Amino acid sequence: MIYNPLPHHGEFSRSDKLLGVIYSQGIKAFYEKQITIFKRDEEYSLRKGMKDRRTKLQIYYDVISAILSDKQAHTQISKTRIQQKCNTSYDKLIKYLDEMHDKGLINNTEEIEITESGSIFFEDFSKINSLIDEITQRIS
Repeated sequence: MIYNPLPHHGEFSRSDKLLGVIYSQGIKAFYEKQITIFKRDEEYSLRKGMKDRRTKLQIYYDVISAILSDKQAHTQISKTRIQQKCNTSYDKLIKYLDEMHDKGLINNTEEIEITESGSIFFEDFSKINSLIDEITQRIS
């Protein structure tokens, strides 16, 4: 039996309307779409996982980081392992690997290897992340 959280009669409040949207479109729609509600003249935004999406540069950094950690462990670098470490789908990972290869960040032939420009990108992005963390700690 499916539980219907909506009242069966009477007027709906704003929160009941939000539940109506979530219930009628399904839980999947709740997680995939950004839903904005207004409550007491304040705007609340509910998004999947309550986290911002990563940029391509952040994903490139995560991919290079995963490759480096596997190389340090002296294990063979598999695309599936990179996919798991980067928390992305396999299809998207293949697309990102192709883009990174085209940009000269990695060699994606028989074995995945980081190029010199990929290493420079990794170092620069690490410095940027460190700077952002330092500034965030100062203002917090």
